[in-house]
Amino acid sequence: MILPASTFAERQGSYTNVEGTVQFLRPPIPLAPPLKDGWEVLAELGVALGLDLDYPGISPIQREMSLQPPDPGPAPTPVLIGPAHP
Repeated sequence: MILPASTFAERQGSYTNVEGTVQFLRPPIPLAPPLKDGWEVLAELGVALGLDLDYPGISPIQREMSLQPPDPGPAPTPVLIGPAHP
């Protein structure tokens, strides 16, 4: 199966850095059809499977995720790897 997902430089979204700060990404390269953002590909797959994932953009997804209650489980163990933490 081939999915028309975009590359990292074409994606919008957010990530959390090692300090716990959420940072938002805006794509520096415009998306050329038929490529789609990863959220669009997953939403289309969900709709094809009968799920209610018809989002108009990334912002409603981020808003819905921010309203989710925190996981009551124990906090994950921090992992320090990479060039800043040998």
